[in-house]
Amino acid sequence: MIQEENQTARLERDMFWQLPGDWLSQGDALPYPVTMIMDASGRRHPRRRAKPAGEVYRRFDTGIQAWVSLRTLDIEEDLHRFMRWQNSERVAAFWEQSGTLEEHRAYLESQAKESRVLNLIGCIDDEPFAYFEAYWAKEDRIAPYY
Repeated sequence: MIQEENQTARLERDMFWQLPGDWLSQGDALPYPVTMIMDASGRRHPRRRAKPAGEVYRRFDTGIQAWVSLRTLDIEEDLHRFMRWQNSERVAAFWEQSGTLEEHRAYLESQAKESRVLNLIGCIDDEPFAYFEAYWAKEDRIAPYY
């Protein structure tokens, strides 16, 4: 909050979106700010809560006049879509995940078991448009580049 000269409090827009609290469907059960811990393999990372299921974010975007949401990936529902996206030439060049249905199922099943990554489907007005992996970058293969 910012105190104005007239002693009123004002909540800036960027502050509003910082913590999920009451604003998102699944509030954060972890304390803020982030608490770092060491795992059994000696890696330092933020303390994680259990992986959520279903929709984890939704808001109305006035710029595009549509609902933007994120939901967790459901292997049975999203496997064919994931395979189609990953095998598109443009996506394959970046993600390096082209493959067969069985290879994609194995990849997504292994990701589902990982506590360090959350697989998400982005939707606009509930229509899937993108795949995301939310993770702590220091634990990923991209870590040396950061």
